Amino acid sequence: MLSPVIGGYIVFKSHFSSIFIATAIVGGLALILTFFLPKTANDKKAELDDDDDFSIKGFIAAFRNPVLLPWYLVIVINMFFVGILFGFLPVRISNLGYTPLHAGIIMSVVD
Repeated sequence: MLSPVIGGYIVFKSHFSSIFIATAIVGGLALILTFFLPKTANDKKAELDDDDDFSIKGFIAAFRNPVLLPWYLVIVINMFFVGILFGFLPVRISNLGYTPLHAGIIMSVVD
């Protein structure tokens, strides 16, 4: 809930492109930190019992399962509307005359 407010503050204090720089820094830091995560006790067993190798046949089989098709549909529709909401709501808020900080607060309420 804080990320839209922080993002709005970053845009308010600098420029819109700073959001992408901040996102890249946070993503890079998260990636680097994953390399230092401790191994679990199950890692050695998981190495021996690795049945999740990628194959096209297995990938297509997941989409042929009729039980999962409604879930896939819900996920696609949800991501479509989330993309619209978070893509165009800031533009609409800006057109209404709100500052980037106010836009971040409104987006955090929506989130």
